[in-house]
Amino acid sequence: MLKQHFTLLLIAHRLIARIDLSGKSAPNIVRFASQVSTEETSIQSKVQQSIELCKSKTGKILVVVEDSWSGCITLPPDVANFVSDTELTQSLALEAESYSGISAFDSQTVSREISPSDDGKTWWVTQFPNTTLSSIDRSLTKLGKKWELCSHFGLSPTHTNESEFLLEDPDQVQAWSKAFLLSLSNPENTPPVLRPTKLPATERREWGLSAFVCLLSISCCGALHWKGDAQSKQIDGAISRLEQEQQTLDSIRSRLTQNRKNLESKRTELTKASQRQQKSDSELKSVQAIERTLRDRWVDLVDTLVATSDEANWLRRIDSASSKTILQGWSLDDSSVHRLASGLEQATNDRGWHVHPARTKRMETQLVDFSIEMGPDKPKQESIE
Repeated sequence: MLKQHFTLLLIAHRLIARIDLSGKSAPNIVRFASQVSTEETSIQSKVQQSIELCKSKTGKILVVVEDSWSGCITLPPDVANFVSDTELTQSLALEAESYSGISAFDSQTVSREISPSDDGKTWWVTQFPNTTLSSIDRSLTKLGKKWELCSHFGLSPTHTNESEFLLEDPDQVQAWSKAFLLSLSNPENTPPVLRPTKLPATERREWGLSAFVCLLSISCCGALHWKGDAQSKQIDGAISRLEQEQQTLDSIRSRLTQNRKNLESKRTELTKASQRQQKSDSELKSVQAIERTLRDRWVDLVDTLVATSDEANWLRRIDSASSKTILQGWSLDDSSVHRLASGLEQATNDRGWHVHPARTKRMETQLVDFSIEMGPDKPKQESIE
């Protein structure tokens, strides 16, 4: 059984390479060639030069290009779980634009979902400019060849700057090439790759319609003397279709922009709702604490009276009006009354009560009539006679 034959084209800013490999599950390098390039050299020229590094026949062409972006994008659960596949791709492209600087409207985006987190779902996203893909396609088409897939240099979501090694060691280039081909056989490790099912939509429309107009123009010039009016109508029709295509593209851009605004609006609403919920929880806890204080302080008051009273004091009534509570009774002497007031102060201070100095009056029976006021306000400083 013949092994599969692959040709890997590495297109970096300052280097190009061609690696021919056989076998996919256990790849073996058959040929390797590379040369220094410049950032000023066009992508189309680099692709052609990389093919011509070896004169042998190419296998299935896999293109790895540095002129792209790859990284992780996380979307909140409310967005990730309730959008269609098309809306998801649009959302990922718009999010990636803020990192890559590549327009979401003039690029192709591919992704692979990785492990979800508490913040939402995360995707490994790769974004290719339409101009780069078009240059690759034009160069290979000119040579009579097709490409199988296009990828970024990163072999994992957290290591996406792998192209830097290309200027360091050719052995590392070859090792990376084998690792890349192996990753394509493992769905769990495969990087996001773009397959050329069709040219980028914008480019294909523009090329096709432009070519159509050019052919019509040439034909019109060649037979103007007998088909002038018919060819003119065809040209007008082509121009009209071009204008319609442009209007369609403008409409798509407008909808994508509106989707992005809606996404930001939803995020703002979620943040405000979360803040309101936190405030409500805090207020509820405060109310519950106040309720417990108001409920428990009467029990504490009775327990304190039982614990601090002695045979020298007789409590005859408790009056509660508004926020004040007044204890009235008789005592054998003033000191017993002040001890009672001091005990009440220590026991009920953390329950929202402040005990005012006891008021006493010696009766004809030699008993002391006393009154102790308790309330939320701190007592004013005054001398006790």
